[in-house]
Amino acid sequence: MAAIETVGLSKRYGNTLAVDGLSLTVAESTVFGFLGPNGAGKSTTMRMLLGLIRPTAGHASIFGHDCRTLAARQAGLVGAMVEEPALYTYLPARTNLELLCRLSGRGKDQIEWALEKVGLTDTGDKPYGAFSHGMKQRLGIAAALLPKPKLLILDEPASGLDPAGLIEVRDLVRGLAAEGIAVVLSSHLLNEVQQICTHVGLMFKGKLVAEGPVDELLSAEHTDLSIEADAPARVVEVLKAEGIVVEAVIDATVIAKATREQAPAINAALVAAGVKVYAMVPHMPTLEDLYLRHARLRTHS
Repeated sequence: MAAIETVGLSKRYGNTLAVDGLSLTVAESTVFGFLGPNGAGKSTTMRMLLGLIRPTAGHASIFGHDCRTLAARQAGLVGAMVEEPALYTYLPARTNLELLCRLSGRGKDQIEWALEKVGLTDTGDKPYGAFSHGMKQRLGIAAALLPKPKLLILDEPASGLDPAGLIEVRDLVRGLAAEGIAVVLSSHLLNEVQQICTHVGLMFKGKLVAEGPVDELLSAEHTDLSIEADAPARVVEVLKAEGIVVEAVIDATVIAKATREQAPAINAALVAAGVKVYAMVPHMPTLEDLYLRHARLRTHS
């Protein structure tokens, strides 16, 4: 059973279509990343999944339960942190978590486990108001983990974290997925998303414009090969003879439209032509490349 499934999910505010016909499936044990600029519809989608706002059209379900029903929000099914955590500033972190457990009726035996997961065991008795922004983010994640949910939804969980905190959250999310928990998160940190997520969805102006496993999406992206040699003009001649497109020549470096797998054959052809090759570096596509390409398409459309 899919952790999340949406069909034609839409949300309209007056004349603004915040989410436009979103159809998406997120499998169990998947780490799914929502990417897109501010106002793309990521947070609105998360709020609809959590039943915080009602969709204008379409359908969304969590483990087969309609998101608009109480069954979709039963304890132990979903944990979430949307925007910044809202906790009592004058109470210690541990007390805040205890109050949440009283409200939900479960999770009290998971408090120490949750604090340990986010690296706050030694600060559990410190007032929440004295926390740094990054520590507040981590406590928000701990609160979402209390019921040990099957699905964890995190809106910008890496916001305000220092490098050490980023690594901790990265390891935490990977560990949760290994335990069978599906994680859906949004982020503007493309490098972090690429390292954490197994799947991504890219949204622009409410529409899902690309979606799938990270490796598959990136394998379809354009790749370059930078060739540094003693005779760049001769390199261009050889490449054209081999049917390879030359994109640019910058000083002694020729940038060709070629893949890593083509590098050995290109190197052999250049050496046979008497060219001294100093370096040959493939440019592997990243989520940033994917994002920028779609951003340019939307700008010129």
